[in-house]
Amino acid sequence: MLKSLIPVLLGMAVGLLIGPVIRQTFRRSAIAPKPMAIAHPDLQETEAQTRTQTQDISKGSPISETGHIDELRAEIQGLRAANQQLASDNQELQEKLEKSEKELQQFMLDFDLDSERKKLQAQNNILRSEQADTQRVIEHLKQEKNQIAEQSKLLQFQLKTLTEDITAQGQFHQVVRTTDLILKSSEIDYYDHEKHDLVLEILEEQVHKTIEGSRRYDLLVDLLKHNQKVDHKSDLLSELENIFKGIKSFSSQDKKQLTKIGFLVSDKGKHIKAIFHGDRRYQISFAKSCSDTRGGLNIIGEIRRKVF
Repeated sequence: MLKSLIPVLLGMAVGLLIGPVIRQTFRRSAIAPKPMAIAHPDLQETEAQTRTQTQDISKGSPISETGHIDELRAEIQGLRAANQQLASDNQELQEKLEKSEKELQQFMLDFDLDSERKKLQAQNNILRSEQADTQRVIEHLKQEKNQIAEQSKLLQFQLKTLTEDITAQGQFHQVVRTTDLILKSSEIDYYDHEKHDLVLEILEEQVHKTIEGSRRYDLLVDLLKHNQKVDHKSDLLSELENIFKGIKSFSSQDKKQLTKIGFLVSDKGKHIKAIFHGDRRYQISFAKSCSDTRGGLNIIGEIRRKVF
């Protein structure tokens, strides 16, 4: 729009400059005014027409002087009207620009960058907290899965031990019958040949307390001679020493080892509870950490007295 008004403005300026000269020419009937150097084509054309008309007037052209002045006045009025329109358009653009600046300032006031950053940070913190909660739930589920797996292994071990015990008892009873000796029991073995080895241990103790050469002595010696201990108990006691000897705190690895040899372990609360093959008659409780080096030995002694 501004580019289209430039020729109009230039024409107005030329008209304002040339008008007085033309009027002076009419009054003096002198020669036409000296042309001005105008670069724009429209202005050059206007200047040429003005120069021609002036020369015609000076030569006595039939063009009326009054009519020509009226035309120039009409052109000036048109230029003034165009100038007023340009000023009006400029004012309108100025008002739009001021309105846009106000809207931009209001937007900058409404859009608080620090506030938005804090909101995003708060949302990020919430997401991190939810992620941490989810991770804790996953870890808890993993622990429960591991506990279930350990309990399953323990039950499988108990089932295997029970099966082997039933088989061993059948074989043992057959052997005893051949020697006219029958031993009955309602208790099951919690490890290989538990009752069998217990009887042999008692016999060994009695041999040392019996007078050599007596019938009692000979029977005890004969039984021990024809029955050998499996001695699985020694293996279990060795495992207990590896776990508790010099122990300072009860770890998850210790729990796995204790479960492996037949104990159902619970580490909830302030103390550890170990139940031999899930039979609560043989429950041992001890602290999660030991104050001195004898703490582990005391735990081993307690288990020996209670279980073995």
